[in-house]
Amino acid sequence: MVCRFLIFLFFLFCVNTNVFSHSFYVSLCGVYQVDDKLFFSIRLFKNDVFDALKITDDVTVNLKEKQKVMDYVSGVFIIRFDGVQQTLRLESLGYEGEDYTETLNLKYSAPYAENIKKIHITNKLLSEFFDDQINVVNLNVANQKKTLTYNKSFVENWIEIQ
Repeated sequence: MVCRFLIFLFFLFCVNTNVFSHSFYVSLCGVYQVDDKLFFSIRLFKNDVFDALKITDDVTVNLKEKQKVMDYVSGVFIIRFDGVQQTLRLESLGYEGEDYTETLNLKYSAPYAENIKKIHITNKLLSEFFDDQINVVNLNVANQKKTLTYNKSFVENWIEIQ
C-alpha cells in the first residue's frame, strides 16, 4: 500500500500539466463585401490577446485597454488595395463564448470600389508572441472565394480580383 502511494506521488510530481494552456494558437478573419465596403471580422482567443498585450480589464468597458487592442491590431493587420494602405474603421468589438474558448471579436471596415484589382493583407496577429500561431483569412469578395493562411514566417499574402 505504501509503495503504491509513493508511486502515485512520484507520478503526480513528475507529470507537468497546465489546465489553462491550449495546444494551438489561431485567429480567424472573414472578409466580405457589403455594397461599397469590405468588412474584416477578426476572431482571436481572448486569453491569448490579454496575455500577449498584458490586458487586465474588460476592453469593452475600459477605453485604455480597448485602445491598446486597437493600436496593436492596426500595427500588425494591414490592408492595401492596389498598393495603397487602407485605414480600417472599427465597427464593433465584443466577446463570444465562455471560459478558455472565449473569443475577442473585432469587426473593421474599409471603403471598397469595384475597380480594385489586388487586395494585399499583412497579418502578424499574435505571431510575435506565439511561435506556432496560425492566422486564417477567408475572403469572399467580388464573387471570388479564397483562403489565405499566415504564420510566423509567412505574414503577407494577396488576392487578385478578376
